[in-house]
Amino acid sequence: MQKLKAQPHICLASVPPVVIAVGDPERAAKLSSLCGYQKELKFNREYRSFECAQTTESDPQFLVISHGVGSAGASICFEELIKAGAKVIIRAGTCGGMQTDMSRGEIVIATAAVREDGATRLMIPTEFPAVADFDLVGKIEKEVAARLSEEKEASFSYRKGIVLTSDLFYPSLKGTTWEMYSKAGVVAVEMEAAALFVIAAVRKVRAAALFVADGNVLNWDSDYDPHGDAVAKAKETMLQAVVRLASQLAEKETKWVGEQET
Repeated sequence: MQKLKAQPHICLASVPPVVIAVGDPERAAKLSSLCGYQKELKFNREYRSFECAQTTESDPQFLVISHGVGSAGASICFEELIKAGAKVIIRAGTCGGMQTDMSRGEIVIATAAVREDGATRLMIPTEFPAVADFDLVGKIEKEVAARLSEEKEASFSYRKGIVLTSDLFYPSLKGTTWEMYSKAGVVAVEMEAAALFVIAAVRKVRAAALFVADGNVLNWDSDYDPHGDAVAKAKETMLQAVVRLASQLAEKETKWVGEQET
């Protein structure tokens, strides 16, 4: 049997069908620690991966991987994951709220993304929508709602909606489109969802994304606090929900035989 060749950046030849993707390599490690079984596979540049299962190694396995910051590097990760066998990719990260009634720690489930990134403009015309898989969105909402109902003292909530994917983190001299899109009902801004949704659609796989708001961009200078208690607690809830969902989805996918050495 011919061995598969490892992808050049994520350094994996094959991956489980179900993948949880996060931006920060340390968050990938944190997420894997919530699983009963975890095994670090590779760590190259911003791409750090773990083979995981909810309880034991014999349970259905899924992959946890980090993709870094921004659509360009994340696109490399998403493309290579799909080449290596990914069928479902769920991104879990942080975002900036874009509605006046949003506060730190609120969970946002993306239904679609405004394509203000650079990478997807080179892939397909901007008229092509960046849309999450509807079935996955529903399953994510169910898991998040279940987690919140279990945490009776939770001080945060969740909402679904369109997010803005931008390559800018800090406001520029040219200004931003935040206020315009806020008025149009866009609920949050982040940096990778549009790339994930477009690549998934073009490559015929399923994708979704959810985030924790770590501030409100309408009042960014005074409201941004990615390390506060509210954000930390919401991240924990988000990650627990996505681990539970990934385990459920992995049961329905083809059994993975493990990472193959090249």
